[in-house]
Amino acid sequence: MEYKKIWYFLQVAKRMNIKRAATEMYISPQALSKHVISLEEEIGTQLFYRTGSGISLTETGAQLKRSFEGLYQSLDDAWDAFLMAIQEQENVVHIAFYRSLPQIAVVSFVTEFLIEHNPELKLELTGCDLANALEMLKEGKCDIAITNIHEGSERDDLSFIRLARLPAQIIVSKNHPWCKKAGGVTEEDLANEPIVTYKSSNISMENFHRIIQDKKGGQVRTIRAGDEDAIMQQVVLGNGYVVRPVYTVKNYIDKLAVLELPQELKFNINVVIGYRKNHPLAKEFEKMRNIRVIL
Repeated sequence: MEYKKIWYFLQVAKRMNIKRAATEMYISPQALSKHVISLEEEIGTQLFYRTGSGISLTETGAQLKRSFEGLYQSLDDAWDAFLMAIQEQENVVHIAFYRSLPQIAVVSFVTEFLIEHNPELKLELTGCDLANALEMLKEGKCDIAITNIHEGSERDDLSFIRLARLPAQIIVSKNHPWCKKAGGVTEEDLANEPIVTYKSSNISMENFHRIIQDKKGGQVRTIRAGDEDAIMQQVVLGNGYVVRPVYTVKNYIDKLAVLELPQELKFNINVVIGYRKNHPLAKEFEKMRNIRVIL
């Protein structure tokens, strides 16, 4: 049983209006309906009568509401008390952000939203490489990470709010032989060329690189560099390639070429806000779910 489903049910039962409940919970009506239907399927019976004029509780729905609304009210009261205690403390939220992200379009946008909705908070920001932002979040060294993740990289203990979705593209030196290759870059090309990655992390081997490794049937060659700038210097020199959204290499774009992935390997990279699901301020962070940015 996922008890969050019951909480979703209670919000609808309280308002008897899915659209209104969804708006107040910062999720879509479709997503909220899906949670309620999933709970009904788990119980094995309907919780609401649905008609053209609206919804009403079934007998089972009314029983479920009576059983749990007191418990969740206690939790809400405990949450409100906790927030008041937080407000009496320093209220510092530590944010780690991937430094290649556009500062104004993404980082400043997110921080201004947080301050506008939570003026009592104080924000501390740390710029870092892609390999570090998510690691800091996993290790509890920051409260929020603003970074990139491959689609399908979600974790059960973390929540991600997608700000933008961008196509991944091949980034190489302008002098790379692929730039003059007829027919575009192939899977075989990618498997035989070194991938430039971080020295102390295997983050670049996730998803896409694992696919290349599986297709090649062996270990993918890598060039390991110390940080973001060192990686890009290797690419500029023609020593391998990276696969990224174009905006992440804007400082080197006059020395680089942007090529398309083979059709069968195309995928998207999400710009996300990440936080731990059990974070005390997760409910406040969740309010950012309607944010979208243009890159």
